[in-house]
Amino acid sequence: MSDETEKTTENVNETTAPVDRVKGKAKPNVWCFTTYFTEGFPFAIVRMMSSVFFTDIGMKERYLGYLNFLGIPWNLKFLWAPLVDIFGSKRTWMIAIQSIITLLTAAVAVICFSSSNNSDPVLSTSILVVLFVAFAFVAATNDIVIDGYYIEGIPNQKEQAAYTGYRVFAYRIALIVAKFGIIYAVGMYSKSAAIKTLPDGIVDISTAAGMKVMYVAWAYGFGAAALIMGLFTLFHVVALPDFETRTKSVSSAKKVYQDFLHSFSSYLEISVERTKIALLSGIGAFVVLSIILVACKLSYVQALAYGLLAMLTFLIAQSRPLVALSLVFIIFYKIGDEIIFSMGTPFLKRYLMVSNDQLAWMTGLIGLVGSIAGTTIGGLWIKKVGLKKAIWPLTLIMNVNIAAYIWLAWAHPLATVMVDGKAVPHLSGLITISAVYCYEQIAAGLGNAVLIVYILKTCKKEFKAGHYAIGSAFMSVFSSIFGGFGGIIVEKMGYMNLFVIGLFATIPAMALMFFVRIPEEQTSEKSAANNK
Repeated sequence: MSDETEKTTENVNETTAPVDRVKGKAKPNVWCFTTYFTEGFPFAIVRMMSSVFFTDIGMKERYLGYLNFLGIPWNLKFLWAPLVDIFGSKRTWMIAIQSIITLLTAAVAVICFSSSNNSDPVLSTSILVVLFVAFAFVAATNDIVIDGYYIEGIPNQKEQAAYTGYRVFAYRIALIVAKFGIIYAVGMYSKSAAIKTLPDGIVDISTAAGMKVMYVAWAYGFGAAALIMGLFTLFHVVALPDFETRTKSVSSAKKVYQDFLHSFSSYLEISVERTKIALLSGIGAFVVLSIILVACKLSYVQALAYGLLAMLTFLIAQSRPLVALSLVFIIFYKIGDEIIFSMGTPFLKRYLMVSNDQLAWMTGLIGLVGSIAGTTIGGLWIKKVGLKKAIWPLTLIMNVNIAAYIWLAWAHPLATVMVDGKAVPHLSGLITISAVYCYEQIAAGLGNAVLIVYILKTCKKEFKAGHYAIGSAFMSVFSSIFGGFGGIIVEKMGYMNLFVIGLFATIPAMALMFFVRIPEEQTSEKSAANNK
């Protein structure tokens, strides 16, 4: 799954000198790095570290699957993004939001410490889940604020392009610090503590002593994350420029609401009045169905998920037929891949016995490089031959990786084996698992390139930023919902059958590829021929 989205644009009025001449404050190359590090880091804590943590403390697969719902605030953040424009400055928002993120991360660390001596782990886990739900909404809002601050601070689009490298690099560094640095440190600490304090030197969470070691290890991990986030927030308090004196973006609530409606109606290709009906009926369907399902004794999580599906279905049904077809394609294109992602961490750790330090290397370095390589290769491929010619081979390569995971579940190689009562790395198994994982990340990157380019082609020029936000929301929210039920499938049918379902889930999108409209474009070869 891609961790970054197209950065939005908005209208601001330029007034005085270039942005890098704000005296006594950080220059653009510095604050671009620090702000986008603090965009990627909270995302990694919520979407990546939380999954490894809850797997380590023994959460059941059903509830590990539900953790995918933590991605929904990022999917739907465009709905409350206008509030950031209406109330206060971006700098004020950023410092306040990042202070809250620091406190939430520190609170998780404190609860982990207290849980190491707590006889009621269910209560501690429930509190932690609530904290992460709140964390997800705050972190998604942090993304909105940072993107808005960037656009206000560097209003010239050519200058924005020049600083894109800083943003992407900072975001990737944040992911590496969380996925590799902190998770690796947690793994090494738990191993060291187990050798010193546990009789057999193995962390067994079925025992009180083993669970204590794991909670303490993660307390230090989240404590380190809070410290890192706190230091960056403090830097922003001291050195972050305030552009309000040099740029103004006057947005009334009415204007923001009207712009939102026009953008949405333009994307669905229906009238503004029909858009209002679609939104109201969708929200109504969400509320009514959720209440009915809860009354029928369905869990709150499942009821809200089904309600959200009903709301989005109402929106699709109100759009023009060709737009509806395009949205269904966007929804289903990466469903198979997302099913793998939904239970990837427990599959690696519990089924294939990948330890935290091995997982850190695999996901934090090998996987990240593979993802970047896949997205880059996919983008260059599409640029060379065009999306129409590239879409089939790139899609097939992406979907074959699901078959590789089916084989991995069948072959069941182990990254760690027990020898004389001690956990020992199994080199051949680790290499096999790493190779499949790396291929999966490359394939996912190829698919991301296809979907991003396709969504961009569905955007109308005058609403490009808003349309991309809507398209990417449809792309990812269904994946988050379907992925959320992955744990239930694993409990009932096992990992292999989950991946088989994922493979069959690729069929609708491939069938739709014969019918969806893909705008014509000039490839590099055609352009060169025309220039002659």
